Amino acid sequence: MLFINGLIIFALMPTSLQRGNPSVKHGILFEFAELMDIQTWIFYDYLSEGGLLDFLAINDGQKECLGETSYLVITQKVEWHLRDFIKANILSVVYIQDNGSNSEVLNLLNLSMDRWHQKYVLFITNHTLEPYEKWLPLFHWCHYNGYFNTMLIDFEATMLLDYDHFITHQVKNTTLKDFLHYREYFSDTNGYRIRSTLGNNPPRATFWYDSHGELQISGYFALALTYFAKLYNISLVFDIISELDYYEETICLEFIRAGKTDVCADGVPMGEEFPVTQPSEITYSYLIVPYDQPLDKFYYFIRPFDPEVWAMLVGTLMYNILLLCLINYLQGRPQDVGFNALNSLLTLANLPYEKLKLKGWREKFLHVILSLTGFMITNWYLSILSSFLTSRLYSTFISDLEDLVTHNVSIMINEFEWIFLNLSEESPYIKQQLKVVDNAELIYNRRNLIPTYAYYSQYDKTEYYLGQQRYMQRPRMMELDLEIHPVMGGIPMRNNFPFEDKMHTFFFNLMESGLYQPIYDHVFAIDISKGKLKYFDSEKNEVEPLGLEYFHLPAVLLVLGYGLAFLSFAMEILLNAFTKKYV
Repeated sequence: MLFINGLIIFALMPTSLQRGNPSVKHGILFEFAELMDIQTWIFYDYLSEGGLLDFLAINDGQKECLGETSYLVITQKVEWHLRDFIKANILSVVYIQDNGSNSEVLNLLNLSMDRWHQKYVLFITNHTLEPYEKWLPLFHWCHYNGYFNTMLIDFEATMLLDYDHFITHQVKNTTLKDFLHYREYFSDTNGYRIRSTLGNNPPRATFWYDSHGELQISGYFALALTYFAKLYNISLVFDIISELDYYEETICLEFIRAGKTDVCADGVPMGEEFPVTQPSEITYSYLIVPYDQPLDKFYYFIRPFDPEVWAMLVGTLMYNILLLCLINYLQGRPQDVGFNALNSLLTLANLPYEKLKLKGWREKFLHVILSLTGFMITNWYLSILSSFLTSRLYSTFISDLEDLVTHNVSIMINEFEWIFLNLSEESPYIKQQLKVVDNAELIYNRRNLIPTYAYYSQYDKTEYYLGQQRYMQRPRMMELDLEIHPVMGGIPMRNNFPFEDKMHTFFFNLMESGLYQPIYDHVFAIDISKGKLKYFDSEKNEVEPLGLEYFHLPAVLLVLGYGLAFLSFAMEILLNAFTKKYV
Protein backbone atom coordinates (compact mmCIF):
# COMPACT_ATOMS: atom_id res chain seq x y z
CA MET A 1 0.00 0.00 0.00
CA LEU A 2 1.11 3.52 -0.76
CA PHE A 3 0.02 6.49 1.41
CA ILE A 4 -0.44 9.88 -0.31
CA ASN A 5 -0.52 12.74 2.22
CA GLY A 6 -2.39 10.43 4.59
CA LEU A 7 -5.49 10.73 2.39
CA ILE A 8 -5.57 7.81 -0.03
CA ILE A 9 -4.29 4.29 -0.01
CA PHE A 10 -3.44 2.80 -3.42
CA ALA A 11 -2.61 -0.82 -4.13
CA LEU A 12 -2.03 -2.80 -7.33
CA MET A 13 -2.70 -6.50 -7.20
CA PRO A 14 0.21 -8.58 -8.59
CA THR A 15 -0.68 -10.66 -11.63
CA SER A 16 0.59 -13.84 -9.95
CA LEU A 17 -1.82 -13.48 -7.00
CA GLN A 18 -4.35 -16.33 -6.67
CA ARG A 19 -7.91 -15.58 -5.62
CA GLY A 20 -8.33 -18.42 -3.19
CA ASN A 21 -11.65 -19.11 -1.47
CA PRO A 22 -13.13 -15.91 -0.03
CA SER A 23 -15.63 -15.92 2.79
CA VAL A 24 -19.37 -15.76 2.05
CA LYS A 25 -19.70 -12.07 2.87
CA HIS A 26 -16.99 -11.22 0.30
CA GLY A 27 -18.60 -13.26 -2.49
CA ILE A 28 -20.67 -10.28 -3.55
CA LEU A 29 -17.45 -8.44 -4.47
CA PHE A 30 -16.46 -11.26 -6.77
CA GLU A 31 -19.85 -10.99 -8.44
CA PHE A 32 -19.41 -7.27 -9.00
CA ALA A 33 -15.87 -7.75 -10.30
CA GLU A 34 -16.87 -10.47 -12.76
CA LEU A 35 -20.18 -9.10 -14.05
CA MET A 36 -19.11 -5.46 -14.28
CA ASP A 37 -15.48 -5.98 -15.40
CA ILE A 38 -14.21 -3.59 -12.72
CA GLN A 39 -10.73 -2.21 -13.39
CA THR A 40 -10.46 0.16 -10.44
CA TRP A 41 -12.21 0.13 -7.04
CA ILE A 42 -12.69 3.34 -5.07
CA PHE A 43 -13.70 2.88 -1.41
CA TYR A 44 -15.08 5.86 0.53
CA ASP A 45 -14.52 5.13 4.24
CA TYR A 46 -14.69 8.79 5.30
CA LEU A 47 -15.05 9.23 9.13
CA SER A 48 -16.39 5.70 9.53
CA GLU A 49 -13.64 4.73 11.93
CA GLY A 50 -12.60 1.87 9.71
CA GLY A 51 -16.04 0.32 9.38
CA LEU A 52 -15.73 -0.27 5.66
CA LEU A 53 -12.12 -1.42 6.01
CA ASP A 54 -13.19 -3.92 8.65
CA PHE A 55 -15.85 -5.23 6.30
CA LEU A 56 -13.44 -5.60 3.44
CA ALA A 57 -10.77 -7.08 5.72
CA ILE A 58 -8.10 -5.84 3.36
CA ASN A 59 -5.09 -7.44 4.90
CA ASP A 60 -2.84 -10.35 4.19
CA GLY A 61 -4.82 -13.18 2.62
CA GLN A 62 -8.10 -11.26 2.01
CA LYS A 63 -6.89 -9.02 -0.84
CA GLU A 64 -7.91 -11.62 -3.37
CA CYS A 65 -11.54 -10.58 -2.87
CA LEU A 66 -10.85 -7.61 -5.15
CA GLY A 67 -9.35 -9.67 -7.94
CA GLU A 68 -6.35 -8.56 -9.97
CA THR A 69 -7.28 -4.89 -9.94
CA SER A 70 -6.08 -1.63 -8.46
CA TYR A 71 -8.04 0.12 -5.73
CA LEU A 72 -8.19 3.35 -3.76
CA VAL A 73 -9.39 3.78 -0.20
CA ILE A 74 -10.37 7.36 0.67
CA THR A 75 -10.45 8.08 4.39
CA GLN A 76 -10.12 11.87 4.46
CA LYS A 77 -11.14 14.87 2.37
CA VAL A 78 -9.40 15.31 -1.00
CA GLU A 79 -9.08 18.49 -3.05
CA TRP A 80 -8.77 17.11 -6.57
CA HIS A 81 -10.88 15.21 -9.09
CA LEU A 82 -10.16 11.55 -9.58
CA ARG A 83 -11.16 11.91 -13.25
CA ASP A 84 -7.88 13.70 -13.88
CA PHE A 85 -5.87 10.66 -12.77
CA ILE A 86 -7.91 7.51 -13.34
CA LYS A 87 -9.11 6.46 -16.79
CA ALA A 88 -10.76 3.10 -16.28
CA ASN A 89 -14.00 1.24 -15.64
CA ILE A 90 -14.51 1.96 -11.94
CA LEU A 91 -16.90 1.10 -9.12
CA SER A 92 -17.19 3.47 -6.18
CA VAL A 93 -18.06 1.80 -2.88
CA VAL A 94 -19.36 4.30 -0.30
CA TYR A 95 -19.89 3.52 3.37
CA ILE A 96 -23.04 5.21 4.72
CA GLN A 97 -25.26 5.18 7.78
CA ASP A 98 -29.03 5.24 8.03
CA ASN A 99 -29.24 8.03 10.60
CA GLY A 100 -28.98 10.76 7.93
CA SER A 101 -25.45 11.86 8.86
CA ASN A 102 -24.03 11.11 5.41
CA SER A 103 -23.69 14.65 4.06
CA GLU A 104 -19.92 14.81 4.46
CA VAL A 105 -19.17 11.57 2.65
CA LEU A 106 -21.67 12.46 -0.09
CA ASN A 107 -20.06 15.84 -0.56
CA LEU A 108 -16.70 14.11 -0.78
CA LEU A 109 -18.14 11.76 -3.40
CA ASN A 110 -19.44 14.72 -5.39
CA LEU A 111 -16.11 16.50 -5.25
CA SER A 112 -13.89 13.62 -6.29
CA MET A 113 -16.30 12.15 -8.89
CA ASP A 114 -16.98 15.34 -10.83
CA ARG A 115 -17.98 14.46 -14.45
CA TRP A 116 -18.18 10.80 -13.37
CA HIS A 117 -21.73 10.79 -12.05
CA GLN A 118 -22.83 8.30 -14.71
CA LYS A 119 -20.39 5.72 -13.27
CA TYR A 120 -21.64 2.94 -11.00
CA VAL A 121 -21.85 3.63 -7.27
CA LEU A 122 -22.41 0.97 -4.60
CA PHE A 123 -23.56 2.25 -1.19
CA ILE A 124 -22.84 -0.14 1.66
CA THR A 125 -24.01 -0.02 5.25
CA ASN A 126 -23.88 -2.14 8.41
CA HIS A 127 -27.53 -1.32 9.14
CA THR A 128 -30.57 -3.28 8.10
CA LEU A 129 -32.07 -2.30 4.74
CA GLU A 130 -35.69 -2.59 5.80
CA PRO A 131 -37.88 -0.68 5.60
CA TYR A 132 -36.87 0.52 2.12
CA GLU A 133 -38.50 3.92 2.56
CA LYS A 134 -35.87 5.07 5.02
CA TRP A 135 -33.35 5.16 2.15
CA LEU A 136 -35.45 7.47 -0.01
CA PRO A 137 -33.54 10.64 1.05
CA LEU A 138 -30.30 8.98 -0.08
CA PHE A 139 -31.68 8.02 -3.48
CA HIS A 140 -33.38 11.38 -3.88
CA TRP A 141 -29.99 13.00 -3.39
CA CYS A 142 -28.56 10.68 -6.06
CA HIS A 143 -31.38 11.54 -8.46
CA TYR A 144 -30.97 15.29 -7.93
CA ASN A 145 -27.19 15.12 -8.48
CA GLY A 146 -27.36 12.87 -11.55
CA TYR A 147 -26.25 9.56 -10.00
CA PHE A 148 -28.61 7.21 -11.87
CA ASN A 149 -26.48 4.06 -11.56
CA THR A 150 -26.58 3.56 -7.79
CA MET A 151 -27.13 0.49 -5.62
CA LEU A 152 -27.39 -0.16 -1.89
CA ILE A 153 -26.24 -3.31 -0.09
CA ASP A 154 -25.72 -4.34 3.49
CA PHE A 155 -22.65 -5.93 5.04
CA GLU A 156 -24.15 -9.39 4.91
CA ALA A 157 -25.23 -9.01 1.27
CA THR A 158 -28.72 -10.19 2.12
CA MET A 159 -30.29 -7.99 -0.55
CA LEU A 160 -29.48 -5.36 -3.17
CA LEU A 161 -31.62 -2.22 -3.42
CA ASP A 162 -32.19 -0.10 -6.48
CA TYR A 163 -34.16 3.08 -7.17
CA ASP A 164 -36.63 3.61 -10.01
CA HIS A 165 -35.66 7.05 -11.32
CA PHE A 166 -38.37 7.32 -13.97
CA ILE A 167 -41.63 5.47 -13.26
CA THR A 168 -42.45 4.86 -9.56
CA HIS A 169 -39.60 6.81 -7.92
CA GLN A 170 -39.50 4.12 -5.23
CA VAL A 171 -36.79 1.90 -3.75
CA LYS A 172 -37.01 -1.74 -4.83
CA ASN A 173 -35.21 -5.02 -4.27
CA THR A 174 -33.27 -6.41 -7.22
CA THR A 175 -30.34 -8.56 -8.28
CA LEU A 176 -27.09 -7.44 -9.81
CA LYS A 177 -27.88 -9.13 -13.13
CA ASP A 178 -31.30 -7.47 -13.32
CA PHE A 179 -29.79 -4.14 -12.35
CA LEU A 180 -27.15 -4.30 -15.08
CA HIS A 181 -29.61 -5.58 -17.68
CA TYR A 182 -32.02 -2.71 -17.02
CA ARG A 183 -29.26 -0.10 -17.14
CA GLU A 184 -28.04 -1.49 -20.45
CA TYR A 185 -31.36 -1.87 -22.25
CA PHE A 186 -33.89 0.49 -20.67
CA SER A 187 -35.67 2.73 -23.19
CA ASP A 188 -38.43 4.49 -21.26
CA THR A 189 -37.66 7.46 -19.03
CA ASN A 190 -41.37 8.32 -18.72
CA GLY A 191 -40.90 11.77 -20.20
CA TYR A 192 -37.78 12.74 -18.29
CA ARG A 193 -37.22 16.45 -18.99
CA ILE A 194 -34.07 17.58 -20.77
CA ARG A 195 -33.41 21.22 -21.66
CA SER A 196 -31.73 22.03 -24.96
CA THR A 197 -30.77 25.21 -26.76
CA LEU A 198 -31.68 25.60 -30.43
CA GLY A 199 -30.53 27.98 -33.12
CA ASN A 200 -29.79 28.12 -36.84
CA ASN A 201 -26.39 26.73 -37.74
CA PRO A 202 -26.91 24.73 -40.94
CA PRO A 203 -26.34 21.94 -41.74
CA ARG A 204 -25.94 20.96 -38.08
CA ALA A 205 -29.06 22.63 -36.70
CA THR A 206 -31.90 24.65 -38.16
CA PHE A 207 -35.53 25.33 -37.34
CA TRP A 208 -38.64 27.07 -38.64
CA TYR A 209 -42.35 27.29 -37.96
CA ASP A 210 -44.91 25.66 -40.25
CA SER A 211 -48.26 27.15 -41.31
CA HIS A 212 -49.81 26.03 -38.02
CA GLY A 213 -47.12 27.68 -35.92
CA GLU A 214 -45.54 24.34 -34.98
CA LEU A 215 -41.80 24.22 -34.45
CA GLN A 216 -40.03 22.18 -37.14
CA ILE A 217 -36.45 21.00 -36.71
CA SER A 218 -33.78 19.97 -39.16
CA GLY A 219 -30.01 19.65 -39.11
CA TYR A 220 -27.84 16.61 -38.42
CA PHE A 221 -27.19 17.17 -34.71
CA ALA A 222 -30.62 18.64 -33.96
CA LEU A 223 -32.45 15.75 -35.65
CA ALA A 224 -30.18 13.20 -34.00
CA LEU A 225 -30.98 14.70 -30.60
CA THR A 226 -34.73 14.41 -31.28
CA TYR A 227 -34.21 10.77 -32.36
CA PHE A 228 -32.39 10.12 -29.08
CA ALA A 229 -35.26 11.71 -27.14
CA LYS A 230 -37.83 9.52 -28.93
CA LEU A 231 -35.77 6.38 -28.35
CA TYR A 232 -35.72 6.92 -24.58
CA ASN A 233 -39.10 8.69 -24.28
CA ILE A 234 -37.45 11.91 -23.13
CA SER A 235 -39.30 15.22 -23.01
CA LEU A 236 -37.07 17.58 -24.95
CA VAL A 237 -37.65 21.24 -24.09
CA PHE A 238 -36.07 23.67 -26.56
CA ASP A 239 -34.90 27.15 -25.71
CA ILE A 240 -34.65 29.22 -28.91
CA ILE A 241 -31.56 31.32 -28.33
CA SER A 242 -31.62 33.13 -31.69
CA GLU A 243 -34.16 33.67 -34.48
CA LEU A 244 -31.45 34.79 -36.92
CA ASP A 245 -30.20 32.72 -39.83
CA TYR A 246 -27.01 31.99 -37.92
CA TYR A 247 -25.73 32.21 -34.37
CA GLU A 248 -22.33 31.71 -32.76
CA GLU A 249 -21.79 28.33 -31.13
CA THR A 250 -20.24 30.05 -28.10
CA ILE A 251 -23.74 31.20 -27.06
CA CYS A 252 -24.92 27.66 -26.36
CA LEU A 253 -21.75 27.01 -24.35
CA GLU A 254 -22.53 30.09 -22.27
CA PHE A 255 -25.99 28.63 -21.56
CA ILE A 256 -24.41 25.39 -20.33
CA ARG A 257 -21.90 27.32 -18.22
CA ALA A 258 -24.73 29.30 -16.62
CA GLY A 259 -26.76 26.15 -15.89
CA LYS A 260 -29.60 27.21 -18.21
CA THR A 261 -29.53 24.08 -20.37
CA ASP A 262 -28.48 20.44 -20.28
CA VAL A 263 -27.37 20.01 -23.90
CA CYS A 264 -27.09 21.97 -27.14
CA ALA A 265 -28.84 20.86 -30.32
CA ASP A 266 -25.69 21.62 -32.26
CA GLY A 267 -22.16 20.37 -32.70
CA VAL A 268 -19.03 22.05 -31.33
CA PRO A 269 -15.35 21.05 -31.34
CA MET A 270 -14.21 18.87 -28.47
CA GLY A 271 -12.77 20.81 -25.53
CA GLU A 272 -11.81 20.43 -21.90
CA GLU A 273 -14.59 22.42 -20.27
CA PHE A 274 -17.63 20.35 -21.28
CA PRO A 275 -18.08 16.77 -22.45
CA VAL A 276 -19.30 16.22 -26.00
CA THR A 277 -20.70 13.13 -27.66
CA GLN A 278 -17.82 10.87 -28.54
CA PRO A 279 -16.80 11.43 -32.19
CA SER A 280 -16.67 8.29 -34.31
CA GLU A 281 -14.15 9.65 -36.81
CA ILE A 282 -11.50 12.33 -37.20
CA THR A 283 -12.44 14.91 -39.78
CA TYR A 284 -10.73 18.04 -41.03
CA SER A 285 -11.37 21.67 -41.84
CA TYR A 286 -10.87 23.02 -45.32
CA LEU A 287 -10.76 26.24 -47.31
CA ILE A 288 -13.29 27.06 -50.01
CA VAL A 289 -11.36 28.95 -52.69
CA PRO A 290 -12.34 30.53 -56.04
CA TYR A 291 -12.35 28.18 -58.99
CA ASP A 292 -10.49 29.34 -62.09
CA GLN A 293 -13.23 31.06 -64.07
CA PRO A 294 -13.43 31.28 -67.90
CA LEU A 295 -12.37 34.62 -69.34
CA ASP A 296 -14.47 36.57 -71.87
CA LYS A 297 -12.37 36.54 -75.06
CA PHE A 298 -13.91 39.65 -76.57
CA TYR A 299 -12.02 41.68 -73.98
CA TYR A 300 -8.91 41.10 -76.11
CA PHE A 301 -10.55 43.41 -78.68
CA ILE A 302 -11.62 45.95 -76.05
CA ARG A 303 -8.36 46.00 -74.12
CA PRO A 304 -5.81 44.32 -76.39
CA PHE A 305 -2.65 45.72 -74.80
CA ASP A 306 -1.41 46.85 -71.45
CA PRO A 307 -0.10 50.44 -70.95
CA GLU A 308 3.51 49.48 -71.65
CA VAL A 309 2.67 48.00 -75.07
CA TRP A 310 0.47 50.98 -75.93
CA ALA A 311 3.34 53.33 -74.98
CA MET A 312 5.75 51.36 -77.17
CA LEU A 313 3.38 51.42 -80.18
CA VAL A 314 2.61 55.14 -79.84
CA GLY A 315 6.32 55.90 -79.39
CA THR A 316 7.18 53.91 -82.51
CA LEU A 317 4.49 55.69 -84.51
CA MET A 318 5.61 59.17 -83.38
CA TYR A 319 9.24 58.30 -84.08
CA ASN A 320 8.41 57.23 -87.65
CA ILE A 321 6.37 60.40 -88.25
CA LEU A 322 9.13 62.68 -86.97
CA LEU A 323 11.78 60.78 -88.93
CA LEU A 324 9.89 61.12 -92.22
CA CYS A 325 9.12 64.82 -91.62
CA LEU A 326 12.79 65.49 -90.80
CA ILE A 327 13.99 63.81 -93.98
CA ASN A 328 11.40 65.83 -95.97
CA TYR A 329 12.70 69.01 -94.40
CA LEU A 330 16.37 68.19 -95.08
CA GLN A 331 15.58 67.30 -98.68
CA GLY A 332 13.72 70.60 -99.15
CA ARG A 333 10.31 68.98 -99.53
CA PRO A 334 7.07 70.03 -97.73
CA GLN A 335 6.51 68.39 -94.34
CA ASP A 336 3.27 66.54 -95.10
CA VAL A 337 2.49 65.46 -91.53
CA GLY A 338 -0.87 63.84 -92.31
CA PHE A 339 0.57 61.86 -95.21
CA ASN A 340 3.54 60.69 -93.12
CA ALA A 341 1.31 59.77 -90.14
CA LEU A 342 -1.05 57.73 -92.30
CA ASN A 343 1.81 55.88 -93.98
CA SER A 344 3.44 55.14 -90.61
CA LEU A 345 0.17 53.75 -89.25
CA LEU A 346 -0.38 51.59 -92.34
CA THR A 347 3.13 50.15 -92.18
CA LEU A 348 2.69 49.18 -88.51
CA ALA A 349 -0.56 47.40 -89.44
CA ASN A 350 1.15 45.69 -92.40
CA LEU A 351 -1.29 47.30 -94.85
CA PRO A 352 -0.63 48.82 -98.31
CA TYR A 353 0.51 52.43 -98.22
CA GLU A 354 1.43 55.26 -100.61
CA LYS A 355 4.99 55.67 -101.89
CA LEU A 356 7.11 57.73 -99.55
CA LYS A 357 7.93 61.26 -100.74
CA LEU A 358 11.71 60.84 -100.39
CA LYS A 359 14.66 61.10 -102.77
CA GLY A 360 17.32 58.52 -103.58
CA TRP A 361 18.21 55.37 -101.72
CA ARG A 362 16.65 56.62 -98.48
CA GLU A 363 13.16 55.92 -99.84
CA LYS A 364 14.00 52.25 -100.58
CA PHE A 365 15.83 51.76 -97.28
CA LEU A 366 12.94 53.12 -95.17
CA HIS A 367 10.44 51.15 -97.26
CA VAL A 368 12.22 47.89 -96.41
CA ILE A 369 12.61 48.76 -92.71
CA LEU A 370 9.00 49.89 -92.21
CA SER A 371 7.51 46.98 -94.17
CA LEU A 372 9.59 44.36 -92.35
CA THR A 373 8.81 45.87 -88.92
CA GLY A 374 5.08 46.03 -89.63
CA PHE A 375 5.06 42.49 -91.00
CA MET A 376 6.77 41.03 -87.90
CA ILE A 377 4.70 42.97 -85.35
CA THR A 378 1.36 42.30 -87.04
CA ASN A 379 1.85 38.59 -87.69
CA TRP A 380 3.20 37.97 -84.18
CA TYR A 381 0.16 39.69 -82.65
CA LEU A 382 -2.30 37.87 -84.94
CA SER A 383 -0.79 34.49 -84.08
CA ILE A 384 -1.15 35.13 -80.35
CA LEU A 385 -4.68 36.49 -80.77
CA SER A 386 -5.82 33.53 -82.87
CA SER A 387 -4.40 31.15 -80.26
CA PHE A 388 -6.37 32.91 -77.51
CA LEU A 389 -9.58 32.96 -79.53
CA THR A 390 -9.45 29.26 -80.48
CA SER A 391 -8.72 27.94 -76.93
CA ARG A 392 -10.67 28.20 -73.64
CA LEU A 393 -8.97 30.58 -71.22
CA TYR A 394 -9.31 30.66 -67.44
CA SER A 395 -8.21 32.88 -64.61
CA THR A 396 -5.35 31.92 -62.32
CA PHE A 397 -5.80 28.55 -60.58
CA ILE A 398 -5.38 28.40 -56.76
CA SER A 399 -3.76 25.14 -55.72
CA ASP A 400 -2.07 25.96 -52.40
CA LEU A 401 -1.84 28.58 -49.66
CA GLU A 402 0.95 30.45 -51.42
CA ASP A 403 -1.42 31.15 -54.31
CA LEU A 404 -3.82 32.85 -51.89
CA VAL A 405 -1.05 35.22 -50.85
CA THR A 406 0.19 35.74 -54.42
CA HIS A 407 -3.26 36.74 -55.66
CA ASN A 408 -4.16 38.50 -52.40
CA VAL A 409 -7.32 36.47 -51.74
CA SER A 410 -8.61 37.14 -48.21
CA ILE A 411 -10.13 34.36 -46.07
CA MET A 412 -13.45 35.63 -44.69
CA ILE A 413 -14.32 34.32 -41.19
CA ASN A 414 -16.39 35.35 -38.17
CA GLU A 415 -15.20 35.88 -34.59
CA PHE A 416 -15.86 32.29 -33.47
CA GLU A 417 -13.82 30.88 -36.36
CA TRP A 418 -11.10 33.43 -35.63
CA ILE A 419 -10.87 32.18 -32.04
CA PHE A 420 -10.82 28.57 -33.22
CA LEU A 421 -8.06 29.19 -35.77
CA ASN A 422 -5.92 31.12 -33.30
CA LEU A 423 -6.10 28.26 -30.81
CA SER A 424 -4.50 25.97 -33.37
CA GLU A 425 -1.06 26.20 -34.88
CA GLU A 426 -1.85 27.03 -38.48
CA SER A 427 0.27 28.17 -41.39
CA PRO A 428 1.24 31.87 -41.31
CA TYR A 429 -0.12 32.08 -44.85
CA ILE A 430 -3.62 31.48 -43.41
CA LYS A 431 -3.36 33.89 -40.51
CA GLN A 432 -2.05 36.77 -42.60
CA GLN A 433 -4.97 36.43 -45.06
CA LEU A 434 -7.76 36.36 -42.46
CA LYS A 435 -10.53 38.94 -42.64
CA VAL A 436 -12.92 38.97 -39.65
CA VAL A 437 -16.44 40.17 -40.50
CA ASP A 438 -19.85 39.99 -38.83
CA ASN A 439 -22.05 36.93 -39.25
CA ALA A 440 -24.49 38.58 -41.68
CA GLU A 441 -21.77 39.47 -44.19
CA LEU A 442 -20.11 36.07 -43.89
CA ILE A 443 -23.40 34.20 -44.37
CA TYR A 444 -24.33 36.23 -47.46
CA ASN A 445 -20.95 35.76 -49.14
CA ARG A 446 -20.40 32.11 -48.21
CA ARG A 447 -23.99 31.06 -48.94
CA ASN A 448 -23.85 32.69 -52.39
CA LEU A 449 -20.26 31.52 -52.96
CA ILE A 450 -18.99 34.96 -53.88
CA PRO A 451 -15.60 34.12 -55.45
CA THR A 452 -13.98 37.38 -54.33
CA TYR A 453 -12.95 35.70 -51.05
CA ALA A 454 -11.94 32.33 -49.69
CA TYR A 455 -13.90 30.79 -46.80
CA TYR A 456 -12.94 28.56 -43.87
CA SER A 457 -15.31 25.73 -42.95
CA GLN A 458 -15.43 22.29 -41.39
CA TYR A 459 -16.04 19.38 -43.74
CA ASP A 460 -19.83 19.31 -43.32
CA LYS A 461 -20.33 23.01 -44.05
CA THR A 462 -17.96 22.80 -47.01
CA GLU A 463 -20.07 20.04 -48.56
CA TYR A 464 -23.25 21.92 -47.65
CA TYR A 465 -22.36 25.15 -49.46
CA LEU A 466 -20.57 23.62 -52.45
CA GLY A 467 -23.57 21.35 -53.06
CA GLN A 468 -25.38 24.29 -54.64
CA GLN A 469 -23.10 23.96 -57.68
CA ARG A 470 -24.06 20.43 -58.62
CA TYR A 471 -25.87 21.53 -61.80
CA MET A 472 -23.19 23.94 -62.99
CA GLN A 473 -20.92 23.00 -65.87
CA ARG A 474 -18.08 24.79 -64.17
CA PRO A 475 -18.28 25.64 -60.46
CA ARG A 476 -17.67 29.03 -58.89
CA MET A 477 -15.61 27.73 -55.99
CA MET A 478 -13.96 24.52 -54.88
CA GLU A 479 -12.53 22.86 -51.81
CA LEU A 480 -8.79 23.38 -51.56
CA ASP A 481 -7.10 20.00 -51.43
CA LEU A 482 -5.42 20.73 -48.11
CA GLU A 483 -6.37 19.42 -44.66
CA ILE A 484 -5.96 22.38 -42.35
CA HIS A 485 -6.35 20.69 -38.96
CA PRO A 486 -8.25 17.74 -37.46
CA VAL A 487 -11.70 18.40 -36.02
CA MET A 488 -13.32 16.17 -33.40
CA GLY A 489 -16.58 17.25 -31.87
CA GLY A 490 -20.18 16.50 -31.06
CA ILE A 491 -23.15 17.67 -29.02
CA PRO A 492 -21.96 19.47 -25.85
CA MET A 493 -23.48 18.47 -22.51
CA ARG A 494 -23.34 19.88 -19.03
CA ASN A 495 -21.02 18.20 -16.60
CA ASN A 496 -22.51 15.14 -14.91
CA PHE A 497 -25.27 14.77 -17.49
CA PRO A 498 -26.92 11.46 -16.49
CA PHE A 499 -27.31 10.20 -20.07
CA GLU A 500 -23.77 10.95 -21.23
CA ASP A 501 -22.87 7.29 -21.83
CA LYS A 502 -26.17 6.70 -23.65
CA MET A 503 -25.51 9.69 -25.87
CA HIS A 504 -22.02 8.40 -26.71
CA THR A 505 -23.39 5.00 -27.69
CA PHE A 506 -26.31 6.44 -29.66
CA PHE A 507 -24.21 8.77 -31.82
CA PHE A 508 -21.61 6.10 -32.44
CA ASN A 509 -24.30 3.70 -33.63
CA LEU A 510 -25.92 6.44 -35.71
CA MET A 511 -22.69 7.08 -37.60
CA GLU A 512 -21.95 3.37 -38.00
CA SER A 513 -25.45 2.74 -39.36
CA GLY A 514 -24.79 4.92 -42.40
CA LEU A 515 -27.66 7.30 -41.65
CA TYR A 516 -25.48 10.39 -41.69
CA GLN A 517 -25.68 10.88 -45.46
CA PRO A 518 -29.49 10.44 -45.71
CA ILE A 519 -29.97 12.91 -42.84
CA TYR A 520 -27.58 15.35 -44.49
CA ASP A 521 -29.41 15.03 -47.83
CA HIS A 522 -32.70 15.66 -46.03
CA VAL A 523 -31.29 18.81 -44.40
CA PHE A 524 -29.95 20.06 -47.73
CA ALA A 525 -33.30 19.46 -49.48
CA ILE A 526 -35.19 21.26 -46.70
CA ASP A 527 -32.94 24.31 -46.89
CA ILE A 528 -33.29 24.39 -50.68
CA SER A 529 -37.08 24.31 -50.36
CA LYS A 530 -37.03 27.03 -47.67
CA GLY A 531 -34.85 29.30 -49.78
CA LYS A 532 -31.87 29.23 -47.43
CA LEU A 533 -29.88 27.69 -50.27
CA LYS A 534 -30.38 27.66 -54.02
CA TYR A 535 -29.07 25.73 -56.96
CA PHE A 536 -26.93 28.00 -59.08
CA ASP A 537 -27.97 28.24 -62.73
CA SER A 538 -25.88 26.28 -65.16
CA GLU A 539 -24.06 28.15 -67.89
CA LYS A 540 -25.90 27.98 -71.20
CA ASN A 541 -24.11 27.91 -74.53
CA GLU A 542 -26.39 30.06 -76.64
CA VAL A 543 -26.13 32.94 -79.13
CA GLU A 544 -26.57 36.37 -77.59
CA PRO A 545 -27.04 39.73 -79.39
CA LEU A 546 -23.98 41.92 -79.37
CA GLY A 547 -23.98 44.76 -76.87
CA LEU A 548 -22.21 48.09 -76.94
CA GLU A 549 -19.26 46.68 -75.01
CA TYR A 550 -18.25 44.75 -78.13
CA PHE A 551 -17.80 48.01 -80.08
CA HIS A 552 -15.68 49.92 -77.60
CA LEU A 553 -12.41 49.37 -79.45
CA PRO A 554 -13.74 50.26 -82.95
CA ALA A 555 -15.28 53.40 -81.49
CA VAL A 556 -12.01 54.31 -79.79
CA LEU A 557 -10.06 53.73 -83.02
CA LEU A 558 -12.56 55.80 -84.99
CA VAL A 559 -12.29 58.70 -82.57
CA LEU A 560 -8.52 58.34 -82.55
CA GLY A 561 -8.42 58.40 -86.36
CA TYR A 562 -10.61 61.49 -86.54
CA GLY A 563 -8.39 63.14 -83.96
CA LEU A 564 -5.21 62.36 -85.87
CA ALA A 565 -6.77 63.59 -89.11
CA PHE A 566 -7.85 66.84 -87.49
CA LEU A 567 -4.42 67.26 -85.90
CA SER A 568 -2.70 66.68 -89.24
CA PHE A 569 -5.04 69.14 -90.97
CA ALA A 570 -4.35 71.79 -88.32
CA MET A 571 -0.59 71.31 -88.60
CA GLU A 572 -0.71 71.60 -92.39
CA ILE A 573 -2.66 74.88 -92.14
CA LEU A 574 -0.09 76.27 -89.72
CA LEU A 575 2.83 75.16 -91.88
CA ASN A 576 1.31 76.61 -95.02
CA ALA A 577 0.62 79.92 -93.29
CA PHE A 578 4.18 79.99 -91.97
CA THR A 579 5.63 79.17 -95.41
CA LYS A 580 3.65 81.88 -97.25
CA LYS A 581 4.69 84.50 -94.69
CA TYR A 582 8.44 83.95 -94.89
CA VAL A 583 8.91 82.64 -98.41
